[in-house]
Amino acid sequence: MSYTSLRGPGVLEIFRTAEYAIAVNRGWKGILLASGSVCLLAQFGLRAWVHHVVVHVTPLHIPLQDTGSFNLFAWQMVNLIAFACVIYWARKLLTRLFLIEPFIMLGKASLQVFCAHLAFVFVGLGFLYVTVSQLHGFCAVGLVASTFGGLIFVALRKIRRERREQTTNNPELACGGSGR
Repeated sequence: MSYTSLRGPGVLEIFRTAEYAIAVNRGWKGILLASGSVCLLAQFGLRAWVHHVVVHVTPLHIPLQDTGSFNLFAWQMVNLIAFACVIYWARKLLTRLFLIEPFIMLGKASLQVFCAHLAFVFVGLGFLYVTVSQLHGFCAVGLVASTFGGLIFVALRKIRRERREQTTNNPELACGGSGR
């Protein structure tokens, strides 16, 4: 297993909420100043220093050269700030875009959808280890399409089952009456 595959979302995801709170209360000036400072320090060895501290404090003894092109402090912070600004300014558009029935349905059945997602992940990994070295072209499009189709199917099934249970448990809903 490669050490670079263990990265996940990273430390920067933790600070997103704090950045929003600071920006709402005090403006973007402090966040941009902090981001610029981190980028400047990154040019003078901040990455190596943080790596040295992490290696000595934790049991993660990963050589610096094995982290590949991942540089924790250089452009990722700037990209995160830019992404946060775009999301903040486009929040009304994004709200309208994501408040459509398929996304709401996926959210209501999130546990079942997550479990189905894991099954599709294992199918994708099976393709990678057995059939091909990389998924691209029709294989990739087919996997993504079947994944989304399967996730929507699982969500629909869950929502329909809940409605059926509510109708069974509440006979007034089955008759369409108001109970008066």
